[in-house]
Formats: sequence, structure tokens, C-alpha cells
Amino acid sequence: MDEDFLKFYKTTKHINIIGTNECNRQCPFCIAKKNSSSGNGKYISLNYVNKAIDFAKDKGIETFAISGGEPTLHPEILEIADAIHANNYKLALYTNYDFKERVLSLDGMVDYIFISYYKQEMPKPTDFKKSKVVITVLLLKNYFKNIHDLDDFIDKYKDTAILLFSVPVNVNDYCEEQTVDFLEELDSLNKEMESLPDGTIIQKYKNCLVRRPDLPKAFIEIESYSYKMRLDGKISHFYSEGTEKLSEITNVALRNELLSTHNPKERKAIFEKYKAMK
Repeated sequence: MDEDFLKFYKTTKHINIIGTNECNRQCPFCIAKKNSSSGNGKYISLNYVNKAIDFAKDKGIETFAISGGEPTLHPEILEIADAIHANNYKLALYTNYDFKERVLSLDGMVDYIFISYYKQEMPKPTDFKKSKVVITVLLLKNYFKNIHDLDDFIDKYKDTAILLFSVPVNVNDYCEEQTVDFLEELDSLNKEMESLPDGTIIQKYKNCLVRRPDLPKAFIEIESYSYKMRLDGKISHFYSEGTEKLSEITNVALRNELLSTHNPKERKAIFEKYKAMK
């Protein structure tokens, strides 16, 4: 595993800029799907990006990411990446790679290109001269019928990119029904686990990382989370919207239950459960 990538992936001195809510896809497992503006042209301004850079300097931030929606739909994506790169920050881009030429134009400006895999064409090893490619893959039955399919995928792409797998966050019935059936088998083959700074468990499997949001998290203070900037220029801790009341909840099981879901209805129900216990 690339040690520089591990350092980048695990840091909390990080800010994620949501470049746009626009996306050309409507993936059923997407946790940002409800925010899609469906063509209303909502993009972050370059002025806000410069504000994020000033914030980063003040807070000792070391790394940036640009996400969405699909960030390459932003008409000023090159200018945004260049502004961050010019200030010597490590930078990642999260993309579906549907707009290949736009992504290729960012080679060298962006340190890590995180490409979400949907069975679309993946880059060739020679496509990027300077940026490193990270293929991110959800462990869904549509992609992997068994663990041997996972092994074949790793063999196919291990020389092309850093591979990062994840169990889908349970935001709806699709995610629950499509999550692969071989997680216990994966556990039995790999006993090596550790926690990310946000408490999420990760495994290592065949020199790849497997992110496990399905497993209980450790309780983490909000102040230890990385930051995000929304389209309106507001900056907050990454999960503060859903976890600002965590400090009130002393019951460990309830805290783990809350941290294990991004579903707003489920979060509300958990808070109601907490109120009923008081």
C-alpha cells in the first residue's frame, strides 16, 4: 500500500470543498443524491474557494478534496484546482470519470484522482503522468457475486490504480439488499483492522483498503473531524450536521447506532429514543 496515500487518506487536517450538487448520474446508493440540483446550476464560487484556502492556512490544514455531485461539471474546475495547487496543498478530486477529458486536464494539479467505479471505462496506467488514480468501489452484488469476483477485480486493476473498497452506507433498501453476502468470509480471511480518525473501521485485504461503515464506530469528539465547505461558503466539521448532539448521548450503544447511519429519518428516530430514555 502506498504510504503517502495512507497518510493522505487518514489525516484529519483536511477540508473537502463541495464544488457542486450537479451530477449526470442518479445512483440509487448515493448519499448526496437528495442534494442534486438537477440542472439548476449551483456551483461554488472561486471567491469561496479562496476563503477555504485562507481558512486552511489559519487552521493548519494540510490536504484538500473537491467533490460533488460531479465536480468536473463545474465550469471553473481548472481554476479551483489551480488555486489550491498553487498554495502547495495536497489535493484530491472525487469523480465518476464520465467526463474523461476534463479529468485528464487536471493531471498534475490534483495529487489523487478518486474514481467511483460503476463498470465504466477505467484509466489506462499511462493516462496520468503525475496524478495517482484511486479506484473506489462499493461492495455491491451487482459487481461481486462472491469473494472470487473481488479477487479477480483486484488482479485486473492492481497495476492501474490504488484500490479502495467500501461497504455501502445503509441509506435505503437498495444498499441493504445489494450489499455483498461475503463480508463474514472477508473478516475470516483478514484479521487486520484499524480505525480511521472518524472512528470508521478499515481492513486490509490483498494490499487494498476495505472501509467498513457497517461495523460499530468508536466515539469521536466532533472537534477531531475534518472540515467541509458547502456551496454557500459555510465551513463546518464534516459530520457536524448529524453529530452535533453526540456529546449529550452517554449511552455507547446509541452513539454507535447514530454513527452507523446517514439516513435522516433513522437519525431522528435515534434522537427520539435517547429523549425517551432520559
